[in-house]
Amino acid sequence: MQPSLRIARVDVSGYRLLSDDFAGLEGLHRELQAVIRRHLPAVTASVLALPVPGTDGRTVDWYSDLAGQPVALPTLPAAQRAAARARLEDRLASLRQLANQLPGRERGSESLAQALRSATLYPDDHHVYVIGDEPVITLWGFVLVKDRRRRGALVVPARAGDGRRPAWPWPLAVTLLLALGAGGWYWYLRQQEASLESELDRAIATECAGPDRLTALLARLNRLDPESGRYAELRRRIAEAQGRCTVAAEIERELEGAGWDCARLAALHRGPGGPDLTRPPLARSGARLAERLRLCNRAADVGDRLKQRSGECVALAELDRELGTPPADAVPMQQVRDALDRELTLCKTADELAAGITANHGNCEGLHALDRQLGAVDSARPPLAPLRARLDTALADCVKAAGWRQALLDAQMDCVKLRALDQRMPAGEATGALLQPIRRGLDEALGKCKVSEKE
Repeated sequence: MQPSLRIARVDVSGYRLLSDDFAGLEGLHRELQAVIRRHLPAVTASVLALPVPGTDGRTVDWYSDLAGQPVALPTLPAAQRAAARARLEDRLASLRQLANQLPGRERGSESLAQALRSATLYPDDHHVYVIGDEPVITLWGFVLVKDRRRRGALVVPARAGDGRRPAWPWPLAVTLLLALGAGGWYWYLRQQEASLESELDRAIATECAGPDRLTALLARLNRLDPESGRYAELRRRIAEAQGRCTVAAEIERELEGAGWDCARLAALHRGPGGPDLTRPPLARSGARLAERLRLCNRAADVGDRLKQRSGECVALAELDRELGTPPADAVPMQQVRDALDRELTLCKTADELAAGITANHGNCEGLHALDRQLGAVDSARPPLAPLRARLDTALADCVKAAGWRQALLDAQMDCVKLRALDQRMPAGEATGALLQPIRRGLDEALGKCKVSEKE
């Protein structure tokens, strides 16, 4: 579980670590957590709080993965305090036993075992908290800095017999002490620089995520070297890393601001002259930008083909299978999907109208209902335009049939009018489903005229 509960913020300028440098404490915690969880229950690993160095270079925030309200051990009632201390001793005993056994379990783990052993030490109970029923230690591995103002005196052995100190070659002594001091100081500086380099590598590895470790590291370096006389290479690397983080933050802001504006996204992809978006810490933003541009380009391609195939229902069905269901947050693809769905809806409407026109052949009432349905959509564009023409032809037949029907009624068995109507509507042209019944009615009326004339 990712530690999220902050227990305390502690100024560690009055302390020093037994096993590692202050800057590497967070990395050491990760290593200790991993080895403890490999060999012991997870609750045992929770006894060591997570340290997160502050940007001021002096304070450390301590976090826990346990849930609850942290309570300082000394403030608990006596019975609860005794129970918590007993549980703490049990946890620490397990860690010490693991530290003793670790070199035999994992090859090359001697230094990690020593660090684990040192982590079981802490200044006092004021740095122990209880969350729920579980004890958690802050400042593990720390001790108070001793008073360095009192130096031990150099003791010279007395000469046998007279109780007096022998003469000491002071020039040689001074030279020896200076040499030893210079060697020790050089060794200290190299250790300090190695620790700073290690912390810088870990800060770069975070790819600008989490606390601003680069600023904290620079603040620490400035305290160690206020005159900027040393650590030039470290300062250069920190400046480069900070510059990359600044560029990464700028690109991330521009990426968020662009949203799914494909033109703005294309402008962010600056090409050879811009930053390398394939390298950390720009790689994450670069991957997001590349994915959005890929979807923008695909949306543009599918959109162009959609325009070219407008009204071609078979081709649109193929495009529908190719497009499928795009990601919900891919706005350009969703827009193409919506446009394609509208085209497919027109195709479905066209199929239904075509079937309706066929089914209502000769049924003018049904054809007029289809005309009203077609009038509610844009019938001037394919695939509806051919149906519009087909339906208009059928409706024209309805109008023509209604005219002939009315003329037949107006004749009222007037044989002169019926013969005139017969000349206007030749029998060979009245072949449609709507005109055939009228033609038959006219023929029957003319037959009656012949019979009446013979009589």
